[in-house]
Amino acid sequence: MKAVKHGLVEFGIHCIIAMARMTYVLMKLFPVRHKVVFLSRQGEDTPLDFQLIIDELHLRDPDIQVKVLCRKLDQGFWALIRYYPHFVAQAYHLATSKVAILDSYSVSACVLKHKKSLKVIQLWHGLGAFKKFGYSVHDVAEGQRGPTPLDARRMAELMHQHENYDVVIASSQHHVPHYAQAFHIDPEKIMVASLPRVDLLCDPHSVAEMRTRLEAAYPALIGKKNIIFSPTFRHLGSMEAPIRALADEVDYTNYNLIIRLHPLTELSYEDPRTLKIDDFSTLEILSACDYMITDYSAVTFEMFLLGKPVFFYQFDAESYESERGFYTPPSEFPGGRYAQAQGVLRSIEADEYDLDAISTFIDREIEFQSGNTARLVSLIEEFCQ
Repeated sequence: MKAVKHGLVEFGIHCIIAMARMTYVLMKLFPVRHKVVFLSRQGEDTPLDFQLIIDELHLRDPDIQVKVLCRKLDQGFWALIRYYPHFVAQAYHLATSKVAILDSYSVSACVLKHKKSLKVIQLWHGLGAFKKFGYSVHDVAEGQRGPTPLDARRMAELMHQHENYDVVIASSQHHVPHYAQAFHIDPEKIMVASLPRVDLLCDPHSVAEMRTRLEAAYPALIGKKNIIFSPTFRHLGSMEAPIRALADEVDYTNYNLIIRLHPLTELSYEDPRTLKIDDFSTLEILSACDYMITDYSAVTFEMFLLGKPVFFYQFDAESYESERGFYTPPSEFPGGRYAQAQGVLRSIEADEYDLDAISTFIDREIEFQSGNTARLVSLIEEFCQ
């Protein structure tokens, strides 16, 4: 019975992809324009990295057309039905663009058979390479969860996951093998560069401007030390108890605690003692934070680029390592690792941190810390010729 069910699912996927490709054949009859399309599944708004590239593109070439298509793809049959018009729009713009920029897996970019003139650049949304992702996790527990009864690796093969990329951006030469494994791609197609937002993080003037805007909107941030807790997204396990344990340990007379959950996390944590900031990006919030607490999130690299301390609240370290795994072992990161919330807060209060270790570490992880937007736009211009 299980084999029959799997066979029916695979047949259905093959049929849907075949129909999509037939429709796309007609769309490819439209002429290619001087256009770049940006696709994201991370949220509904234009990601900062996309916007920085777009601004630089328009400065260099006012005539270039830009189309941004951002939409979360939720799980479930009806979610797929609702997503279909967006998929059609993506397909049209892929058929009529010279370059496609992605920051996550895109069904349309990977499944459809494109014109040879289209160049696809995968930026990926996370800096560095901390925890494993993509093809690196298809055979472990955290990578097995999916919308169908098929195992993750088979589903990735059927959905042509991370295919059709001409260039993948990696933050350093150190991580080229990791990205080659995650994207199942020839290392020759990996370009070492950082995300455009690194340029902002390494510009003191931009960071000061962000902090000024944030503090004007949230005056409670002024006069206390600010701590942000920004954990990674999990398929397995619950975050509610660890968050509550952390919140209970904070001395609110001296510190503010900002809870910033991953955008894909379904948990809605409410605590009147903590600050909730939804109308600013994580990067903007970091500008006003003195300390970060995380578990395994790549936002660690952003805080380190600001030269600020990160404390690792790894309450499920043993299970997470076996269920997910790491490219960069947590033991290599500057900062203490703690299983209990009390240990994290006592270390923050002690205010003893080797800031020099941050600089040494981040230089290995993020090879280019300026000029990244210009570097990527030059690549796009080369592809648009």
